[in-house]
Amino acid sequence: MTTIERALNSIGKKCFVDYYEDFRSCTDKDALARKLLANNKNATSLSAQMTRINYAQWIFENKKEKEALDIIIRSNRLDDITIKKAREYLDSL
Repeated sequence: MTTIERALNSIGKKCFVDYYEDFRSCTDKDALARKLLANNKNATSLSAQMTRINYAQWIFENKKEKEALDIIIRSNRLDDITIKKAREYLDSL
C-alpha cells in the first residue's frame, strides 16, 4: 500500500471528494473538524476528523491530489456520483 492509499483510507475516499475544496483551502482546522463531525453520521470524534484533515493536507502539500483522484476514480467501491465528481476535480487540474 502506498502512502497516498494509506492517507485516502484514513480520510475516506468519498469524504476526500465530498470535502475536496474544504480540505484544499482549509485555514481553520478546528472549524473544519467540527463541520466534518456534524455532517457525517459515522464520524466519532473531533480528533478523528483532525486525522482526516491532516492526511488531506499532506496530499495537497505534496502535490499528490492528481494521484489521489486517480486512485479514487479507479475504485470499484464508490458510487457513480462520487467518481464523476472526482473526475471533474481531476479534469480541472
